[in-house]
Amino acid sequence: MLTTDKNVGGYLERAFAEGRVGHAYIVVGDKQYLAGLLTECAVVVMSPTHRAEENEITNRVASGQHQDVIVLPTDKSKNKVSVADINMLVEESYKRPVDDSSAGRVFLVDASNSISGIGAELWQNKLLKTLEEPTEGVHIFIGVTDPEGLLPTIRSRCQILRRTTATVAEVYNALRADGFDSRACEIAAALSGGSVPEGKLVLNNPAVFNACERAILFARDMTSTKNALMYVAPVVQNKDNIYDFLRFLQVIFRESAVSRISPSLCLLPSMKDEIRTVSDNYTIDACRAALELIDVAKKRLDDGANLQVTIDELASSVLEVKYRCRQ
Repeated sequence: MLTTDKNVGGYLERAFAEGRVGHAYIVVGDKQYLAGLLTECAVVVMSPTHRAEENEITNRVASGQHQDVIVLPTDKSKNKVSVADINMLVEESYKRPVDDSSAGRVFLVDASNSISGIGAELWQNKLLKTLEEPTEGVHIFIGVTDPEGLLPTIRSRCQILRRTTATVAEVYNALRADGFDSRACEIAAALSGGSVPEGKLVLNNPAVFNACERAILFARDMTSTKNALMYVAPVVQNKDNIYDFLRFLQVIFRESAVSRISPSLCLLPSMKDEIRTVSDNYTIDACRAALELIDVAKKRLDDGANLQVTIDELASSVLEVKYRCRQ
């Protein structure tokens, strides 16, 4: 069976079973999880049993190959919902399903970058009539990190599904209970964002662990601008996992700071030697500054900044605070 979040895909499964499924939902979660959450909603809707079971239809949905599951925005370079996107949604919502096995059509709208700024109100107002007078069999899922950013008129016409969260310790214990290695479970739990299913996905993705290893080397062994290139280059070459790298880099600097304040709050006890080396090189103030710099890098990448330039500047800035904040 495919994995679902109990408050998102799991909720939809129960709603279908009880005959109370809606036509429009706002799906709330951290940005890195939104695409997965939206996909699991489509999997449940399009499944013949309305459960996330492995079959030909759900596999096509999960792989992005189902013709009746339409993902917006269409311009992935800008990744912002436009009025043109909503015009297409409205037009397509009146059409019959392309696939004979489909009971309807599903629209997945990633609005995480589209609820503020120029055009934000325009596309939302354009969507209102479709939300008020939906075509039978049409289901619309709007993914956001903060539903309060949407217009009240949009929120009032949708049900809200919020991603389930658990403590890191709870995720770790659940993963260990399945027999996974302790160190791997620590890393997966730290990156899970409070989701056991997400933790399992991390455990089964070697590319994520490779990104984590690059983050460890970046924080532990990069000592100056003279040797920075050897730690920056592998990061840039593996651009598909850049956010995993940045997330785990933040975990490392957080661990370094916490280990000196309250060791009982550390998330990675099996990595105490690596963390100790980072702590020898970075003061607590330097770790705090590094955490802020990583947030800046994430935001720049979200806005379309060049990856090479962004990581180069991150390396230079981290090294700068390392020396500026020396005790």
